[in-house]
Amino acid sequence: MNTAPADAKSYSVLKGQQFIQSGSGAPVPAPTGPYVFETTISTATSNVVSSASVSNSLAAVNALTLQLDGNYDFTGGFSSKSALDATDPIGTYYVSFNTAHDGMKNLPVVLPGDAYPVVPHVNNAYNAQLISFDADFALSWDAFGGGTSNDFVRVEITDLAGNFVFKSKGITKNGALTGLSTSVVVPAFTLAPGTGYKATLQFEKVLSRDPASYPGSLGVVGYFTRTYFGMATRSLGPGNPPALALWQVSSGGQFQFVVSGISGETYRIDGSSNLVQWIPLATNTAGIIFIDPNSTKYPHFFYRAVFLP
Repeated sequence: MNTAPADAKSYSVLKGQQFIQSGSGAPVPAPTGPYVFETTISTATSNVVSSASVSNSLAAVNALTLQLDGNYDFTGGFSSKSALDATDPIGTYYVSFNTAHDGMKNLPVVLPGDAYPVVPHVNNAYNAQLISFDADFALSWDAFGGGTSNDFVRVEITDLAGNFVFKSKGITKNGALTGLSTSVVVPAFTLAPGTGYKATLQFEKVLSRDPASYPGSLGVVGYFTRTYFGMATRSLGPGNPPALALWQVSSGGQFQFVVSGISGETYRIDGSSNLVQWIPLATNTAGIIFIDPNSTKYPHFFYRAVFLP
C-alpha cells in the first residue's frame, strides 16, 4: 500500500477583492487590480509539480507560475467587478498540472455565485509598526463577520524584496486559522530589528472542500477579501530613522522643530556648526517640540536626532 503524501497538498480557485489599510483607519480598495481571480497549487515539497494551468467555460487557459515559496499561482487583476465576472464567470473550471509521483491531474471545480466576505481590518495596526523583534507579537483583527469554522484566514508577511518571513498555517494543517479566529502570534526573532515589512490579512469564504478528486489533496473553491498593510520593528539604536519635522523660527529668532519618530520613545538631540563635531543639546520624546535657545548665536547650525534604546 502506497502511503506517500500527494505531491500537491491543496489546489484552489478563488475570486477576490483587495484593499489597503494605512494606519488604524478603514481599508480602502487597492488602486490597482482591486478585483482578482486566483488559482493556487500548494506543493508538498519542491520540484514535484510542473506545467500547471487553469481553464474555464470560455475556453480561456492561463498558466500558473512558480512562486518564491515553491507553490504555483495564477492571479488576474481587474479594475472592476464586471470585468472580472466577464473574464472569469461562475461555472466549472479545470485545474491541470503534472506531478512527479501522481501523474497528470485535470481536476474540475465549480465556482458558484458571489460570496465575498467582509473586509479584513487590523485592529492593532499602530502596534504593528512598533514591534519588538525579540518578543512574540499578537497581530489581531476585527471578527470575520459571518465567518465559521469552515472558513479560512491567512496571514503572510514578506520583506520588502518579497521574500516570505512568516506564513500562518495552510488550510490543510491542524491549527489553521478559521473564520472564528481573531489573532495570530508572530514568534520572537521572526522579524529583524529596525526593518519594514509588507503583510496581508485574507478572509476566505470557503464554499466547497473536495478531498476525493485527488486523494491526499484538498480542492478549495470560494471567495476572499484581502487587506494589505505595513509592519515594522523597533530599531536597536542609531539605526532608527527619526525625522525633524514642523521646523520654524519663532518671533524671537529661536529655531524649533518636532522630533518625528517612534511614539513614546526618547531621542537625543545633537547640534553641530560643521557637521563634524556634534554636541548633545537635549533629550526629547518623539512628538514634543524642541526649541534651541542658542540658535541665534550661529549664522548656520545643524541638528540630528539619535534614538536612545
